[in-house]
Amino acid sequence: SGVATAAGDFQRGALAKAMDKPQIVGDAIQHYTRLCAGKPAVAFAAGVENSRHIAAQFNAAGIAAEHVDGEMPTDARDAAVDRFRRGD
Repeated sequence: SGVATAAGDFQRGALAKAMDKPQIVGDAIQHYTRLCAGKPAVAFAAGVENSRHIAAQFNAAGIAAEHVDGEMPTDARDAAVDRFRRGD
């Protein structure tokens, strides 16, 4: 709530700011641990920084995670996707 919209969609900057909170990511970690611990999963974030923070918090909780975005070099992004497919 409280996130402004433009043309029927949430404004990216406002949405990213609202979603990039440790308690939201903490809830995601708890749900992952409860529902699918040890299984591969993909999380979509509200922005690049939010994605980096999500990966960092999963790693801090002992769950291997990586941030991937469209601005990364293709080889780095492909390597991360390959690690995901292998279960690394």
